[in-house]
Amino acid sequence: MCGRIVVSRYGADLSQMRQYANQIMRNLASFRASYNISPGGQVPGIFKQNQTNDKNSDNNTKINSNSNLILESMKWGIDIGRTDTLLFNSRSDAINIYPFYKKYKRCVIIIDGYYEWKKINKGGNKIFRQPYYISLKEKDENNLIYLAGLYSEEIDEEGFEYKSASIITCNANKQIEDIHDRMPLIFQDFGEAEKYLNGYNLSYFLKKAKELTFEFWQIGDLVNDFKNTSKDNILPLDQIKYNKKGNLLINHFFNKSNSEISLTSVKKNKQIENRKKEMKINKIDEINKRANSFQKINIKENDDISEISTITGITNDESGIKKNNKKGELIFKKGLIKPKNIKNKSKNKNNIQDKKNSKTKTSNNKQINFMKNFLNIDA
Repeated sequence: MCGRIVVSRYGADLSQMRQYANQIMRNLASFRASYNISPGGQVPGIFKQNQTNDKNSDNNTKINSNSNLILESMKWGIDIGRTDTLLFNSRSDAINIYPFYKKYKRCVIIIDGYYEWKKINKGGNKIFRQPYYISLKEKDENNLIYLAGLYSEEIDEEGFEYKSASIITCNANKQIEDIHDRMPLIFQDFGEAEKYLNGYNLSYFLKKAKELTFEFWQIGDLVNDFKNTSKDNILPLDQIKYNKKGNLLINHFFNKSNSEISLTSVKKNKQIENRKKEMKINKIDEINKRANSFQKINIKENDDISEISTITGITNDESGIKKNNKKGELIFKKGLIKPKNIKNKSKNKNNIQDKKNSKTKTSNNKQINFMKNFLNIDA
């Protein structure tokens, strides 16, 4: 199958290439290059004007080669009517079997290369998927690849017409079948692609695909995230090194000198780590600020020291709470809730004085009541 592709040319660059000079250009101004295009994204496609719907069969004759070719930005994936379901790959052996393929027309998708994942059994139920970048070893003068595709004409919710395309896949070439058993149907050059658009039998190109020579290499896991669209995605795995700052080191690749390139995914991981460190430092700073002053309160042997840490949510080691066995004192921070068994001396003095005052008041009241009763005075 083919689930991720690379197109390194912008729409303006594609329109200036020599073999496309006589073609009609549509919707290419907004097309942007990307090293990680997934289904639902935009891809550059070529199709014939006034093309009939019944030429996907192997029994068709050639179409007039003088028909105008149109280069247009297409949506990758044909909406087949199901919820969130896109037909982004079409098996070559199914095109002539299933009737709904008859309503689609031929097109050619332009790419630089594509990604594939090799399943590696790590033992037990653990399966690791190693990504590869795959491209043709011998390309045309523009260093591009041409894929066989089908397209459909659609209308969006606002009433605008657009085209969506599906890439035709076939059995993998022997050179890359160890990576995956399927691959896109690739043409050797643009001349072969024009033959496909002119109605040549599909079986002709399936035979040609077995003779193609590929170049491929293992890459890093940056491509796993579709948001990573930079050229770093196709770096060979043995060329990828990271420095202490979490930046990618490129060693003489793409004809560049040693340099550093910050990666989005690495930066995100680094930001998360820094945030965790920052939160830890903030917590320690808060503890240190609150620990600048201490109170000493006499306690008994049975007093529960752990109650302070339980109430505050801070462990004894972090909070600095400790018991001095020699002096029989508990040291803790100001502002924390004190254990129930601990009583403050100053508060005890106030409580004793209040009790004395209340006793004197009650005694005075008793004397007044006695005198009133003795003298028969109404209250």
